[in-house]
Amino acid sequence: MSLPGLLIEYLINGCIAYIWLVQVVSFKDLSSYVGDEKILLIPIAYVIGMLIDFLAFILSKPLKKLIRDHALNTVAKERRETGEAFDPEEYKMLWQDKVTIEKKYPTLNQELQARSSRDRIARGTVLNLFA
Repeated sequence: MSLPGLLIEYLINGCIAYIWLVQVVSFKDLSSYVGDEKILLIPIAYVIGMLIDFLAFILSKPLKKLIRDHALNTVAKERRETGEAFDPEEYKMLWQDKVTIEKKYPTLNQELQARSSRDRIARGTVLNLFA
């Protein structure tokens, strides 16, 4: 992911979190900031966004593992039913295809990065909604 993409993702999640943090912790109201004080909200939102993204990643990791394990079991079951041999290590090697895509197909790689960016924003937004 490029630096500008991460900057925007963290700022979006940080701004959303800042809205509920202001309500919960009774920070200074946004409208009461004057002039240069408003500029300080950008790095604050960025840091809060980084924290939200990290927490959302940690909280979603077990679910991601369940989904991947289910996919692995589904593929193994289908292969057994058709009589094909299945090696779980072969399934893990499919991740090398992602590296190939990144190297050989820059347009497709950009699409994958955009989806990853949307996933990161969505993951942070879901965490913010539960807060």
